Amino acid sequence: MNILVVTSHDILNDISGTPKHILKLVSEFAKRNHKVLVLHLKYCANQKLTKYDYQYGVFVYEIPPIQWFLGSLKLIKDFDAQVCIAFTYGAAGRFLPVLKIYEIPLLYEVHTVFKNVPVTSIIPYTYEQLEKKVCKYAQHMVVLGNEVKKMYVNQRKLDKDKISVIYPSVTIDEFVENFQAGRFHEKKTDTINVTYLGNLIFDNNGIDILLDAAKIVCSRSQNINFIFAGQPYDSEKKYPKQLYELGGRVKFVYINNTSEVKEIMDQSDILAHTRRYSLDSLSVQSKLAVYMANGKPIVATNFADYQYLIHERQCGYAIEPYPELIAQGILQLSNSIDSRMMMGLNSFNTAKKYFNLSTAVDRYLTILNSISRKS
Repeated sequence: MNILVVTSHDILNDISGTPKHILKLVSEFAKRNHKVLVLHLKYCANQKLTKYDYQYGVFVYEIPPIQWFLGSLKLIKDFDAQVCIAFTYGAAGRFLPVLKIYEIPLLYEVHTVFKNVPVTSIIPYTYEQLEKKVCKYAQHMVVLGNEVKKMYVNQRKLDKDKISVIYPSVTIDEFVENFQAGRFHEKKTDTINVTYLGNLIFDNNGIDILLDAAKIVCSRSQNINFIFAGQPYDSEKKYPKQLYELGGRVKFVYINNTSEVKEIMDQSDILAHTRRYSLDSLSVQSKLAVYMANGKPIVATNFADYQYLIHERQCGYAIEPYPELIAQGILQLSNSIDSRMMMGLNSFNTAKKYFNLSTAVDRYLTILNSISRKS
């Protein structure tokens, strides 16, 4: 099958969740002997069309706005795409005219859910209307959570059989040995490390909620520290008051590669996943797959699919997004190694069931094959 992948993300250089998710799928499609072409529709002007030889026979083209249409047409013609998978509304919207011209079947993957935007907000409203056209054109859609699917079915009136829920996944085998070693590893200190991994700036990730919870925790316990790990944004400048009040009990660690993520996860006892209630938070994030595969207990906010994945499966606590309640959950887990071990095991088993990359790729390929046009 000739699979065309369209994205608005720099999947070769950006190590954040969505680009890594896309790159993993691209690699797996190619390793299973499918022909894959990736078009990165950049929003940055003043650059020429650039070709990169990735691996497994995959070529990635960076295409500036002036070439989105004509540059893509030639590449599509030469590649003979049988099906396209477009990640996020940005890529799908930019590429919709080309898809229509060549009548290429589309699998559209939703990462951000649109709010209802008033007509007076011209740019957001235009994007919202364009995404509705993408949903109408797409032969199938993938969403990253059951709550997202419900919204598209109930509010957008889309056929539920047209939408599949597939969570961002990890290669479970890479975590097995590390998980088994970590479960029976005796810590040399009594210090409990609570870790947040991911974007350190976006408000919907609830960093301020977790910092306020950290202040409460640190006032009640002397052996709990916090690690905020993400890419090198100006996080410390955004939260100066909280950091001053917490002193050395909180560290911001800037990570640039996956090996650093593994090291931080190894040092962690409890993983935090605080999100604000918003449409931006409906999709399950890639970090949850990493959290669970590492076999650690999780304290998360009780929103969207987290109630089912974390609370009902006893992988930690899914809590209302209030600092006092988050702090209580962290303190409870810090006082019981048995609970941390039990919930960590449940997390790992949940990762095997819901976040296994091999199973996810099987599902993607089944969908792609069912909608693809035959050569």
